[in-house]
Amino acid sequence: MSGRFAPLLPELILSIGAMVLMIAAAFAGRRGSGWISWLSVALLLVATFALVGAPSHAGPVFDGIITTDLFGAFG
Repeated sequence: MSGRFAPLLPELILSIGAMVLMIAAAFAGRRGSGWISWLSVALLLVATFALVGAPSHAGPVFDGIITTDLFGAFG
């Protein structure tokens, strides 16, 4: 099960992390803007490290709905 999501890991990290940070920013208001900014930078770094370890030639995933290749990793 977890092997199916390995090529999508950077996108999942960014999507879920961005939603959590937006909710946290909505509740924190202006007083939390500093740490929300730093957490967003940390989120980008985590997604970058996940991209480095992701398989670049995984091919079609989920019965061909998504294709992971080097061009997608570059984007």
